[in-house]
Amino acid sequence: GVYSPAFRTVNITIHIAVSLLLFLFMKQIGAGRVAGLVAVLLFAVHPLHSEAVVPASGRAELLCALFVILGLCIHARFSDRSQIANFAIGLCALFAFWSKEHGIVLLLLCIIYDFFKNGLTCFIQGIPRFFVRYAFIFLALIAGGYTRIVVTGSFFPHMKHFDAFSDNQLALVPTALRISGAIGLQGKTLALFIWPSVLSHDYSFAQIIPPQFFFNQEFLLTVLFVIIASLLFFLYFLGKRRKIFMFILFYAVSVFPASNILVPTGTIFAERLFYMPSLWLCAICGIIFAKFAIFRNIKVAVSVFTVIFVLLLGRTWIRNEDWVDQMSIALAGVRTAPLSNKTWNNLAIEYGRKGDFEKAIEACNRALEIYTVSRTILKNRAYYYIKLKNFSAAEKDLLK
Repeated sequence: GVYSPAFRTVNITIHIAVSLLLFLFMKQIGAGRVAGLVAVLLFAVHPLHSEAVVPASGRAELLCALFVILGLCIHARFSDRSQIANFAIGLCALFAFWSKEHGIVLLLLCIIYDFFKNGLTCFIQGIPRFFVRYAFIFLALIAGGYTRIVVTGSFFPHMKHFDAFSDNQLALVPTALRISGAIGLQGKTLALFIWPSVLSHDYSFAQIIPPQFFFNQEFLLTVLFVIIASLLFFLYFLGKRRKIFMFILFYAVSVFPASNILVPTGTIFAERLFYMPSLWLCAICGIIFAKFAIFRNIKVAVSVFTVIFVLLLGRTWIRNEDWVDQMSIALAGVRTAPLSNKTWNNLAIEYGRKGDFEKAIEACNRALEIYTVSRTILKNRAYYYIKLKNFSAAEKDLLK
């Protein structure tokens, strides 16, 4: 069938490597072992990561995050001492970019790290020295961009099968509304990180609708949450303030390429795109917990974290049941995203594969109630009508 134990084993191995590199980076910046251990455990079992770790489509996210965090660890440990280390960072940048376009953020993450470690001293020594310091990363990104153009014919992703109306309606609205909607979606992401009660593999047309005005509810709540959280960090984490704000900037930079803020992307929202950014949220949680454990009762802190860990682990276990086969993920899709025409169409396809064409037509009908002019769904329903020898109904769909 479509199940590959070896493929899944490799994915899980990459996920473990990313988790361990997060622990190493936390130690390198002086966050402490407790903070690092908490961050790693949260990252390792968080249910929001299942879409990146379990199915084949997540491999690009895993590899991109692996090379980004590896490059950052090398930069934090060796970049001031060895050009060989800088060359290795450049290779990490190239492999990250080849894995996924988001790998371009490694350059910005290194710059942010240097700023929080050394202040402006590493930048005011002159522009030439600045470029020398990051020369291998610049060269890697140039090489990555060139090879991408050679192989695909374009620097930007091709969207041959991209249906903006179905996949990402933010691509159809004015720039201001797209940015407002994209920021509001970041609030949804943060909410799923804190409370991952309902997870879906597909968020498309009618499941997430673009805002009709700039200052919409989702936008305002997201901005308010960020402001309040930043103030709390500023007031109550004096000793860890620099590290927390560094990770906040890491998060902002990491989500930016796929956020729809700069340009419209191929999807309005996807959990797998949150894999690398959540590294930095887990790091913040680790720092907060470590401070709480030191100044409060350690036994209480361990008990609280154990409960959180077990709950997340249980939610991940349940979530992974969705990925058993194509039918299970299709059924999970309509259960968690019933307003998405794509999830109903996916279910129709699975019923069609099993030869249950009547149920396939019912699922197509539900999809067409949401998106009445989808050529793909009309074509699929016509095929199922033909299988049932209802040629007049099939002809109507094909004419549409």
